[in-house]
Amino acid sequence: FSYAYSRGRGNTATGQADTINSQFLDDLRLTGNEIGPTNVDRPHIVSLAASYDVPRTRGLKVSGVVQARGGTPFSLIDTTFDADQNGLTANEYLPAGTYSGTGEDAITVDYKGGRNGARGPNFLSVDFRAGYQIRMAGVRSLNLFVDVFNMTNEPNFANPSGDRRAAATFLKLTTIFNGGPTRTVQFNVRYGF
Repeated sequence: FSYAYSRGRGNTATGQADTINSQFLDDLRLTGNEIGPTNVDRPHIVSLAASYDVPRTRGLKVSGVVQARGGTPFSLIDTTFDADQNGLTANEYLPAGTYSGTGEDAITVDYKGGRNGARGPNFLSVDFRAGYQIRMAGVRSLNLFVDVFNMTNEPNFANPSGDRRAAATFLKLTTIFNGGPTRTVQFNVRYGF
């Protein structure tokens, strides 16, 4: 079992290579970005792994991994205007409040305002493995495994669009985190010699 609490703060979202959206001419105006967490701010990460040798089965082993993580931060903006007239609209943050998308798969978020003031969906994954080892003459063995990834078959969504200008996708869950997977079953055979 492991639990991690993390908090990331800074005046850019991901690091030194970021575009400074608050910049106007040669003034970076970094204080405008200090109000929000960084993109790696993830308050809760829980992992649980277990393995069990089933008695009186002569080689059956079951194991599993459960991972749960809090959602990552993202910003709510409106790119229809450029209030600070710096030619960039990625820092046109909406005021603090509760916002909702419309239509199927839309979510509601409590937005604290500023950069990365909202939290995306949480993440949960349950993976399972069962394996059986058949001992053969000498040091040889045959291992048979079945793996089930995302056993609950629940989708883990990536952060939605936070741009109110794009009304069709604003706060709608449209993308699976890291491309999936949906429930996947895999069979494996290993011959040891």
